[in-house]
Amino acid sequence: MTGRAAALLVVLALVCAGIAGAAGPTAGSSTAKRSSATASSTARAVKAACAKPQRARSKCRRVRVGAGYRRAARPGRALLSPPRIGAPSSAPTPSGGGAASEPVGVPATPAPGTPSPPAPVASSIGAAAYDFGSFVLRLTRTSVPAGDLTIYFRNYDVSEHNLWLDPPAASGRPSVMISAAVGEGDGAAKTVTVTPGTWRLYCSLTGHEAMTRDLAVQ
Repeated sequence: MTGRAAALLVVLALVCAGIAGAAGPTAGSSTAKRSSATASSTARAVKAACAKPQRARSKCRRVRVGAGYRRAARPGRALLSPPRIGAPSSAPTPSGGGAASEPVGVPATPAPGTPSPPAPVASSIGAAAYDFGSFVLRLTRTSVPAGDLTIYFRNYDVSEHNLWLDPPAASGRPSVMISAAVGEGDGAAKTVTVTPGTWRLYCSLTGHEAMTRDLAVQ
C-alpha cells in the first residue's frame, strides 16, 4: 500500500503540473489583450485632445469671398460685411511727368470770380381786340424782359383782326405775324425771342391803324 500511495502522489503531481502549464499561456494572453486595449484607448484620447484646437481654429477661420466680402468657413454661420472704400492716398500722376488730366465726363470747375451765364428768361403777354365805338388793342402788360416771349392773341370783336409784331428799327429783323385774321372768339399764340428795345404790336388790316401798342423790352 505504501508503494501504491507513493505512485499515486507522483501521478497527481504530474497532472497538477500539466494543468498549471496549460493555464499559464491562457492567463498571459488575456493580460496582453487588456494591455493592448488600454494602449488603443489612450492613443484615441490623445488624438482627440490634439485635434480639438485644430477644429476650434477651423471654426473661427474667415476667408475672403467675392469683391471684398468676408464669410465664415463654418456652415450656417455666415458673416457678411461691405467692402471698405477709402479715398486714394494720392492723386494719380501721368507716367510722362505732366499734369493730371481732368476725368472724362466730369465738368471742369470754373475759375473763382468767373461770372456764370445768365439763365434764359421766358415770359408771356396777352393781347385782345375790342370794339368800343372804335377798334382797340389791349395788352396785359406793356413791359417784358428780354428772352423768349409767348404772345397770346384773342379777338373779342365781331370784325376780323390779325396781330403782328415789329422789332426795333435798329435791329434789322423782319416783322413777325403772331396771328392771321380771325373772327370773334378765335385767336392764336406764338413764341418769339425778343431783345431790349421798343417793339410794336398792331393789326395790319386796312382801317385798323388805331389798333397799335408799344411793348418795352428790357
